[in-house]
Amino acid sequence: MTTETTPAFIERPDLARVAAVIPLDAPDPAHRWADMLTFDGATFRGLCHTLSGWLGGPFGRPVLQALAVLLLRAGWSLPARLHADAAYLARASGSLTTAEFALMQWQYVLVTRVQAAGLSAGCVVTASWSHTEGGWRMLRNLDWGGGRLRAIFAAATRHYLTMGPDGVPRAALIGFPGMLGAVTGVRLRPDGRTAWAIALNSAPWRGLALGRGEDPTLLLADLLAGPATDWPQARATLLATRVAAPALITLIGRTREEASVFAYAPGRPPLERRAENGLLVVANHFDEDGPLARWNPDPRRDNPLSDNLFRTSRARAAALHAALAGEAGEALNARLLAAHQAQPVRCVRSVHLLALDLYRPWPALRVWTPGDT
Repeated sequence: MTTETTPAFIERPDLARVAAVIPLDAPDPAHRWADMLTFDGATFRGLCHTLSGWLGGPFGRPVLQALAVLLLRAGWSLPARLHADAAYLARASGSLTTAEFALMQWQYVLVTRVQAAGLSAGCVVTASWSHTEGGWRMLRNLDWGGGRLRAIFAAATRHYLTMGPDGVPRAALIGFPGMLGAVTGVRLRPDGRTAWAIALNSAPWRGLALGRGEDPTLLLADLLAGPATDWPQARATLLATRVAAPALITLIGRTREEASVFAYAPGRPPLERRAENGLLVVANHFDEDGPLARWNPDPRRDNPLSDNLFRTSRARAAALHAALAGEAGEALNARLLAAHQAQPVRCVRSVHLLALDLYRPWPALRVWTPGDT
């Protein structure tokens, strides 16, 4: 338990601007990642150095290197299409082997598979339909590391744009330099409007979460780069996919009916929950009356001051549901934004807060990070 919390959020217009462009059809990784390394090379190298120490734990780098090799031999290798990119970015990091860099791309699965060891990630999402604007607003807190790691991730938050083979923007990614997967993204139409938005939340599990399937972050990246140009196509892909770790994936489209969260147990097809009355709240626990509820943390151990985000999930969801009560329209937007910026939703592990207005031409994005970054 901890009484520490993240400092108040401050808005960062600089982080809402596009930091670099990633051409998906580049002939090789050097061309694909040139823009990112030109503008964010120092941040990328610093992030890799920090993560190598974090994943290595108290025993340091030798343990990380041995773990990376063992996991790759056990089948935790990246898809073949990413091998060249991983090798190139590992060299560009100046500190990592290709095996270590690949392991870092699997950190979501690593953390969620060993929740029994006390590791936790988080995130909350709310989606609200605006009758006046005729579209969705999505608010999203990303919660990951604590202390120094949280501050480094917050400072490294970036807005990248991917380009399709026709030179037209394909998707917007809000993540971190050198990340081959995605945690939050927006698929764009050729006219610059949004087709759909997607966000990943950690989900709970009791014991060791084992199952075969895709890494959820790589699934999001593939979906954002792939042929799904509307919400029904993206939904069909999610329903047909299995992932390797518990996950909650929110998908928001253009109409009032196009909003769902997909709850994944490791290695199993997802369960879908649709938005109700134009509203959707997603934290870090499965529906209490659903078939996956038995994997939720014991509610007797819930504590809104805990630094384990699965123990605070119900309190954070309750605060957001409370903000949904009352007058709709701009008053609702203001209440939801205030709830996302206040405790317990803003917590010890909060990295950033995003507001995405999907009814406006992109980039309709606002970004907040903790005041100490």
